[in-house]
Amino acid sequence: MPLPRRSIYSTRRTPAPTVPRGLMPALREARETIAAQQQAIMTLQSGLAALSPRGPAGAPTPRVPPSAAPEKCELQMSPATFRSWRRSIECWLHLCRCPPQEAVHHIRLHCVPALQCAVDARLAFDCLHTERGTGCHR
Repeated sequence: MPLPRRSIYSTRRTPAPTVPRGLMPALREARETIAAQQQAIMTLQSGLAALSPRGPAGAPTPRVPPSAAPEKCELQMSPATFRSWRRSIECWLHLCRCPPQEAVHHIRLHCVPALQCAVDARLAFDCLHTERGTGCHR
């Protein structure tokens, strides 16, 4: 026995739910509150993205290859060569986005071992003298 065919027009549709008029002001207020909260969230998200040092969240972080690092600083450098090296290391640290606290360590690592020892000795000597007076500032 075949099933009777029904057209889409013959099926009974359920009426859309109606909202009582007494609830309309409450629904309107709820929509306005949600819209204001969504706007506040979007403002906070854009503010956080602007604070990020790496830019928007989806932006790739640029990587500086190790081969782009400046040559090592030596004890026998002339003043002109040292000024050129200093400028190179400043640009390299800027490209790598090193914070100032880490920059000192990177600069020290880009010196030959003998110069590292001289820098360490000088910093220890300065620290020893300031320790006697006002305290060591590291």
